[in-house]
Amino acid sequence: MRQKCIILSLPFFLLFCSQMQKGERPPDLKEESPLLTQGVSPASNASYHYMRAELKRHEGDLDGTIDELKKAITHDSKSPLLRVELARLYTKKEMVNEAIAECREALSIDGNFVPAHVVPLLLNIIVRP
Repeated sequence: MRQKCIILSLPFFLLFCSQMQKGERPPDLKEESPLLTQGVSPASNASYHYMRAELKRHEGDLDGTIDELKKAITHDSKSPLLRVELARLYTKKEMVNEAIAECREALSIDGNFVPAHVVPLLLNIIVRP
């Protein structure tokens, strides 16, 4: 089961790492950030909440990670990446129906988004003995 979770996490980890410069650290994020002020683009707010989700994930706070990803989706509802990441987290909590629903939503946004096809297939393998 752990190997399957690692396999699901790898594409997102690589994508995240490719966006960081060598030696760069994410900024310290506080609950009340100027990033959330009026006039900031929705994509910026989505990125902010995605980064907070990553920090919560590194802290081991799965529920906090899910909450932050949901906030990111409210700012960028057309991102299949955010939907599939949320689906992956739902699989860790054994919330299979929710995970499949998020993958379906991701596919309705972009039918060619490969991770949205992969997660349900892996769930089918995990759920069925």
